[in-house]
Amino acid sequence: MILRIDKEIARYFKKRRYFPLQKIHKTNKDGSLIIETKVGNHAEIMPMIYRWIPHINAIAPQDLKDKVKGEIKTYLGKT
Repeated sequence: MILRIDKEIARYFKKRRYFPLQKIHKTNKDGSLIIETKVGNHAEIMPMIYRWIPHINAIAPQDLKDKVKGEIKTYLGKT
């Protein structure tokens, strides 16, 4: 899985692993990070993604990205 971490929280991800097998793939010029991680299923990673919203974005795989967007839309529709 590939995630984009905004520069506002990048320092936390440089100091600690928040995801299993987390690896910093790239540090962008703006200070944001692209990280890669491997998980058995989406349920392992979803709580941590939600914890860091809006400063974290799922880039790949597409089904993870769609799942996050869908659940956020559902949540916002209920408020």
